[in-house]
Amino acid sequence: MKYKPYAIIIAIFFGGFGIHRFYVGQPKKGWWYVAFCWTLVPVLIGWIDAIMFGLMGYAEFNRRYNLGHELTKKFSDDEVLLAASFEKAREEELLREIEQLGTKEKVREYLQTAKERGDYLPRLVYARAHAILNDQPWIMNNSFDFDQKIN
Repeated sequence: MKYKPYAIIIAIFFGGFGIHRFYVGQPKKGWWYVAFCWTLVPVLIGWIDAIMFGLMGYAEFNRRYNLGHELTKKFSDDEVLLAASFEKAREEELLREIEQLGTKEKVREYLQTAKERGDYLPRLVYARAHAILNDQPWIMNNSFDFDQKIN
């Protein structure tokens, strides 16, 4: 697992040789730095990379450079990554629950209870609840089927 602070430090001190690119798993880019290190341009690019790593959030850094590695709950932003991988079956189950509530009051109560318990509800569930509460028609049949066009 790559760590953002290490990537920043390596980019600052050894960025001219592309060592930071090897560290984050981009050896092709790293070899370009090595090939042109005599021009000193990679030094400047390495510093820019260090700034970019510094401005990048931990969640974004993990998405770019740690995909395929098991994420440990070291940073609070990792919770965003774990929540984003919510299963389709769980989302469908929550949508069925919302549909079966029947009244606006029960939907409001369901959302309030979920909020108080700290339950994570996918955006689609909130969208459906909002549609029920505002008497709007439901136009999304399947949130995971992006290829279908909505009529």
